[in-house]
Amino acid sequence: MSPKRSITELLPNACMFGSLALWMVCFFWMIASSPSSQETAHSEKDASGVTDVNASAEANAGEVSMQFELGDMARKYQEEAGFTYPETLDAVHQLAVEKHGGWKTNKMVDPYGLMYEFFQEGASGKSIEEAAKLRNDSPENNREIIAAYQALLDRSKIQDNQDSPEVDYSAELNFHTSADKTSFNQFFFNSSTDQDIWNYLQPNLLINHPKTMEYFGNSDVIVSWESSADNMIDKIVMRDDLVWSDGTPLTAYDWEFSYQAIMTSMVPIFAIRSSADLLMGVKAYDERTIVFFHKESMPINGIAMSYPIIAKHIYADSISEDPTLTTSPKHQQLEHHPVTAGLYEVEDYSSRSFITLRRRENYHTVNGKQVRSKPFFNRVHFKILEEPATAFMQLLKGDVELMQLTVDQSTTQAATPRFYELNTKAEAPSWTYFAFWFNLSEECPFFHDIRVRKALSYAFDYQELLEVHQKGVSLQCRGIYAETSPYFPHDANLPYIRQDVEKARALLKEAGWEDTDNDGLLDHEWKGSRIPFKFTIITTTNKERFEMCQLLAKCLYRLGISCSVQQMEFNVQSQRMQAHKFEMAFSGWGGGSDPYSGENIWGTDAGRNHIFYSNPEVDRLYKEGICELDIAKRQKIYQKIHQLIYEDYPCIWLYNRNSIIGFNKKLHGIGFTPRDYYFQDSWKAAAQV
Repeated sequence: MSPKRSITELLPNACMFGSLALWMVCFFWMIASSPSSQETAHSEKDASGVTDVNASAEANAGEVSMQFELGDMARKYQEEAGFTYPETLDAVHQLAVEKHGGWKTNKMVDPYGLMYEFFQEGASGKSIEEAAKLRNDSPENNREIIAAYQALLDRSKIQDNQDSPEVDYSAELNFHTSADKTSFNQFFFNSSTDQDIWNYLQPNLLINHPKTMEYFGNSDVIVSWESSADNMIDKIVMRDDLVWSDGTPLTAYDWEFSYQAIMTSMVPIFAIRSSADLLMGVKAYDERTIVFFHKESMPINGIAMSYPIIAKHIYADSISEDPTLTTSPKHQQLEHHPVTAGLYEVEDYSSRSFITLRRRENYHTVNGKQVRSKPFFNRVHFKILEEPATAFMQLLKGDVELMQLTVDQSTTQAATPRFYELNTKAEAPSWTYFAFWFNLSEECPFFHDIRVRKALSYAFDYQELLEVHQKGVSLQCRGIYAETSPYFPHDANLPYIRQDVEKARALLKEAGWEDTDNDGLLDHEWKGSRIPFKFTIITTTNKERFEMCQLLAKCLYRLGISCSVQQMEFNVQSQRMQAHKFEMAFSGWGGGSDPYSGENIWGTDAGRNHIFYSNPEVDRLYKEGICELDIAKRQKIYQKIHQLIYEDYPCIWLYNRNSIIGFNKKLHGIGFTPRDYYFQDSWKAAAQV
């Protein structure tokens, strides 16, 4: 294995830099704040409130520059490190050979072929026709349904990117999402709805294996990917047949410009900056060649290179006038009519109602020649339906063809003959976990004392949660990584928390919470006066989530604690959490493409650390883990992080959610990865002649 190298070895006057939290654009399928993954803003993604953009931009600009300067934050890092870009590609090659051990060639893969091979491992002997007749009422039938429906079309039998006679390319997909998009500008993508849209609108230079998370070059987008032997420099050569949806060529300069925009202090995109911040610099040497220079040799360099892009020819002249990218007339127009570079483009959008994407013919066909496989669906409709019951009724009628089922729906309505007329269902474990989150900031008077956090954890009725509300489908959560993850510390023997009301009562008394005025509520001294233990938990309008919050309120009432439940739209809750304007919140996080992604949530002052959690040892271990190249050693580091966070009680750990989906039997290619369900390569069969 190549030795680890620091930027201090790159140039004589270089210095080491710590990194900000990482934003997992690649597959942090951040799932989240809802039993429906579409409400995820917390799948390691989070919502950006436009109302606070100007203030945020001004505050952040004051740290580096009071005037707009494209790429000022990157330039500051580079000056402190004594780093300058090599002037030519020849100079890059010379630097790589003389100081970084030369070049190594990385593997290129077809993204569809990668997923085809992954799902072939679990191929079933049953046909889809046979699986469609099964009722999913047993683990065996569940496995058979998954194995049959996850099989992707074998494109190896199709020559020269031609259409398959098995596919109905005029078909459309109707997909349910419970929350609206945050923005069509990828810089503000923030929820699982955004992530689903991203997959259709954004090209990726690199892709990663759904199980091993290993990175490969994306052959649909690039020709080659080379890295220096010490992983300090990456050089990518792009294909010459890529265009934006308006016909303008997509070039390496778009990636260079996007990096500079992300690293501009007046552009209020703190979350995605945390991945680009790991880079020392990005430079386009011609229209097709882009070179990434890293601060350190790290196992997550591929993630740092996978930041979102915006079109240079669109934004270069307008970003200085409106660094928020949201308020000027031009940027407002782009929000409704964006220019995209992926497989699809935005055809129509109605706020809180629907998003319609249309297949881009100039993505797969250039100058009359088909250069990439044609996406299977002519259109993809995202139907925004906040209420799961409404979405389910549309699933029964065929107006929605794929949705995530609630536990209650799966065990009742989706077990009826009417459901199976058009649909079937499947479920599998996911890495998504849910919790009641404490606000640990100094402004919130209730949860600073770990004895209080423990007490509330012991007060909760996990048996009712799992058996009644989750119907035995979900597993009790024991920390940030699921038990199926290699980063879960099995050797630590972390205990399952069980309800123990007397222990909870004793801990509260020990922490100084007593009912001194006999009003039925515990009280405690805070800033010179006694305050009652009375707080609000925020959640979305989802019925299941509301009922689980009500269960918490019932449990705490027995102890003399008043907990009221406030429901709101998902995006509003996300904005409240981002602004730290809450006392307790119910939400979840989904697993990312690398365990370091959790630093964005758990690192002190990290971008998505909405609860003000801080543990210096956790911070230290995240810094250690980001630089450790040995897989086994990395696992030990993150297992220790998991243990420390679990034992700090930063939340009331609830459950790891099973991913349960209902889908129309006409769909093919619906499966599950370790993180969640997968539908990006689904298709419908052509009519038989």
